[in-house]
Amino acid sequence: MSSNRRHHYVPAFHLAHFTHGGNQSDRLTVFDLEEQRSWASTPRGTGHAKDFYRIESEGADPLMIERDFLHAIEGPGAAAFDIVLRAASGTANMGMPRALVHHSHLYALLRFVAVQAVRGPDQRADFDGIHTEVAVAYLQHIARGSLDPKPGGFGREDANAVLSDPTFRVHAHQTSQIQSAFQTVPKVLEGLILRTWKVSFAPPGAPPLVCSDRPAVLMPPPFQPEGAPFGFGTPGTSIVMPLSRSAVLVGHWLSPVQPSDRDIAVGYLSSDEVPLMNTFIARAAHRYVYCADDDLRLVTDERGAVGGKEELFASAALTVRSRTERARQVALGRKR
Repeated sequence: MSSNRRHHYVPAFHLAHFTHGGNQSDRLTVFDLEEQRSWASTPRGTGHAKDFYRIESEGADPLMIERDFLHAIEGPGAAAFDIVLRAASGTANMGMPRALVHHSHLYALLRFVAVQAVRGPDQRADFDGIHTEVAVAYLQHIARGSLDPKPGGFGREDANAVLSDPTFRVHAHQTSQIQSAFQTVPKVLEGLILRTWKVSFAPPGAPPLVCSDRPAVLMPPPFQPEGAPFGFGTPGTSIVMPLSRSAVLVGHWLSPVQPSDRDIAVGYLSSDEVPLMNTFIARAAHRYVYCADDDLRLVTDERGAVGGKEELFASAALTVRSRTERARQVALGRKR
């Protein structure tokens, strides 16, 4: 496949920070949670999909998102990565866990985080899921007779036939998906700016931190009721984004602040917190987890036991079964 058709949803420069050498051609292990297998790749060779950002719009360059918009985000984002990691590492190595990195480097980094939060395969799946729910609700009204079908559209029998099919799903046009995703970036960025931020480093000798195909992970507020909605603008939420195999960026919404009011704090993870952080990052993955080593480390139970690849795949299998069961329940609900 031509390189210009390989559109990275996790930029190669970002994945390079999770290799031992820090280069885009260095070895990176990919864990496929869906197929339950792993293999050696490189930052350039993974984290992409064919024509993922290609659009079809009259008069528009099909590659304008990949070549123009994302390039304008990733260039300053890569520079901010280097500046923040270098500055934060310097203060950490000086034994100053509460030192600060100047806020002037924060905005470019947050713009990159905002784009990463909406650009991946998980967002495409969520987007299709929303359209599917709307379509199901519409068809249910037709099936019940509470809504008259449009001329030439689905009748009651057609609606019932579709609703009885558990595989029914709406797939929006890719151009519409891309447009809808990137239109949310300004709103997501607003929710990022109103946070306090900290870069935390793993201690020497700790296992490497992992990344995933969903690198910007949103955590719910404390004591959030299960199933209750929350988003990037919800007070009390936290955002976790691994920056490298030894550093993670965390943003907390404790009280709204402006970027000019706060610098980036620098701190340390304990040896026990690294597998715990990896567990959270891996569980939030859409399908792929990336690590410098073949044997990643994560927490496997509530007692804090630490495991590796086998435990990762076992946990992912439970998640797949949970999703399958949820789909079955939804299908049963449609039939009723």
